[in-house]
Amino acid sequence: MPRSRSGRRAGWRGRNVSNLAPLAPVLVSRGSGRIVARMKVKVVVTPKAAVLDPQGAAVREAMQHLGMPEVRDVRIGKYLEIELEGDGTGSEEQLHRLCRDLLSNPVIEDYQLLMNAEAAV
Repeated sequence: MPRSRSGRRAGWRGRNVSNLAPLAPVLVSRGSGRIVARMKVKVVVTPKAAVLDPQGAAVREAMQHLGMPEVRDVRIGKYLEIELEGDGTGSEEQLHRLCRDLLSNPVIEDYQLLMNAEAAV
C-alpha cells in the first residue's frame, strides 16, 4: 500500500476497488458463543464528470506548485465503510436508497456501492 509523506499508509487511495467480491457475509463468533453474520459495505462518492470540482482544482494546483507538473486532474470525493450485522438479505435495495438520499447529492455526485465479505478478525 502506498505511504503518505508522513510515512503512514495512504488508505484506500490507489487501490482498485472494482474487484471486490459480491455480497458475501462472514460468520463471526460473539463472546456469548453466538455466531452472527457480518459484512462490510464500502461507498465511494465522487463529483459527476460534468460538475466542476473547485476543491480538486485547488489540490491539483498545489500539487503542481509542489513539484508535480504532470498532475492533470484531481477529483475529491468521500469514502465510507459501513459494517452491517446479518446476512444482508434485502439490504442492497435499502443501501442504494440511503446512498441516493443521504450519502450523496444525486444532482452533482455519483456513488458506487461495493459489498464484500469482511475478513474475520
